[in-house]
Amino acid sequence: MNTCIFVSIFLVCLATTAHASFNCVTYSSLETKAKCGKAGYLMGYGYKYCKRFESNLKKFNAKGQSWAKCTAACLQKRAKSIVNANVGKSNRCANIKTQAFNSHVNCYTSCGFCGVYGANLGALMATFQFSDLFSTESVKQIVGVGAKCLG
Repeated sequence: MNTCIFVSIFLVCLATTAHASFNCVTYSSLETKAKCGKAGYLMGYGYKYCKRFESNLKKFNAKGQSWAKCTAACLQKRAKSIVNANVGKSNRCANIKTQAFNSHVNCYTSCGFCGVYGANLGALMATFQFSDLFSTESVKQIVGVGAKCLG
């Protein structure tokens, strides 16, 4: 009986932890403070890609899944700080977008992107929308991550 209870609790904790980093509602909550709309960074990019990574998680290998969870948690933590620092400012939406995109390179690389992208290229391509890869912000991210990965 005690073993069953332990195993049940362990499985519930494991299931909860597996998706803890993909608490995409964080972006909706932050949007209520920021008021930047559906096209703003929080909903138009942060929430959108949080949901896409969450949906495609099984396409990544184990290391890729760990990277995706770590990156999601990092980006959400940074987004909270960025929104809180910009609430009430007249240029808050532009600031949030710029500062959030600027946080991507460090979140991606500190979570180990350089060691996982090769084996997870298909999963990454399935997750990112092709059209988003050519925005000014995305090109800066790609160059920044590439520079860090190449040394």
